[in-house]
Amino acid sequence: MGPEKPQENTEETINQSRRGFLKMGAAATLGTFLSSNITEEPAPEVPEGKRWQDYELDRKEAEIGPEIEHSINELKVGLEQKYNFTLELEAAEIEASNSATLRDFTELRLIKKYEALLMLEFALAKYPTFTISKSGLKNLMLTTKGGKRSKSEAVGYVSFGHLEATKREDQPELVVAYDWNSGEDIPETSRLSPEHQQDSSGDEQASDELETTKFTFENTIHHEFFHFLVDHPGTESSPRYEENSFTNKWSENYGDFNRIKNEEYTKAMQEQSGNDNNSPAFHRMEEDAPGFAVPYGLKSDREDRASVAELLLSGYEAYLVRDDSDEVLNQKVATIKEFYFNLSSGLMDDHYWEDLRFTSKFSPTAAEFGQKAHGIIETPYEEYIYKDKVSKAVYTNWQNRLKIEYPNQPE
Repeated sequence: MGPEKPQENTEETINQSRRGFLKMGAAATLGTFLSSNITEEPAPEVPEGKRWQDYELDRKEAEIGPEIEHSINELKVGLEQKYNFTLELEAAEIEASNSATLRDFTELRLIKKYEALLMLEFALAKYPTFTISKSGLKNLMLTTKGGKRSKSEAVGYVSFGHLEATKREDQPELVVAYDWNSGEDIPETSRLSPEHQQDSSGDEQASDELETTKFTFENTIHHEFFHFLVDHPGTESSPRYEENSFTNKWSENYGDFNRIKNEEYTKAMQEQSGNDNNSPAFHRMEEDAPGFAVPYGLKSDREDRASVAELLLSGYEAYLVRDDSDEVLNQKVATIKEFYFNLSSGLMDDHYWEDLRFTSKFSPTAAEFGQKAHGIIETPYEEYIYKDKVSKAVYTNWQNRLKIEYPNQPE
């Protein structure tokens, strides 16, 4: 599950985020589809129960559906070939997953499907390809939610199947449920609220919704993929002994702190609700919880570290280090960075996080990862800038692996 959008952020960070998202092409490309061939017409009457923007999606899908479908197919094939998994987008594929069916998931409409694929492409580009293609992830499902289940723009979960399984239903799966398909799918309380009615600020409102949806969607991708990397049995990308070492270290360093904070906040929330039997909904907390990236991390060690990972990869390190005196949270950030440093054979180093932090929506190209890989391959251990973080034996293994993953010099 992705966390709430941080409430405290600098204006510069927020503006960078918005510019970065527009630059990535999702909004721009989708905007091209939706604005093509628009002429001045009298405002039509929007069917009851639909928002204005949903009506516009209906209209444009009817006009350029084949063009959108072609783009979806191209994106799907490209991502599957690059990352060695199967993308599941169709109703039949969703229905084949019992866990998805139980959650009332359904197929995304064309434009939402295309939008989600663009954002997925952008999010996954932040990882060296081999960390995903050799992670053991077999299926990645993009779906939507039944309207009355949740108000979140995006939710996700990981299904832990057997890596060697040949049957679809027994294989590992990462599911990300995107936002609603159309007005009638929106929960009634939201659909009837004034904010969903057409008004003069409709364009600004749609832009804000896209910003929030993009934020929660990318966070969910990184959050769930981190679960897959750490909480799933080891793979070539992430050996089990390294995962055990990481989770044990997390428990040793932060387990007691997390348990005490969980009990403290659980008691406080139960007293507020007047019901000692209620399980606390930490994700609904509005205030920050010291030591945690977002309040949802109070739920467990597993959600704690995944919440840190999602904000780091989404470019919100500035929010994570919002309080210099929060030593526990700062140490958790450093621990997650160390995990990705080792996972990527040194490619996700301090320079990587610096680029991501200062540009907010940095998304390296394959060539950039290739250049860094060949820099490691050609640099003797004694001259390696981060040799204090890695042993010579591990560094040699990195070099050998990167020679396989990046056999050719980038142009």
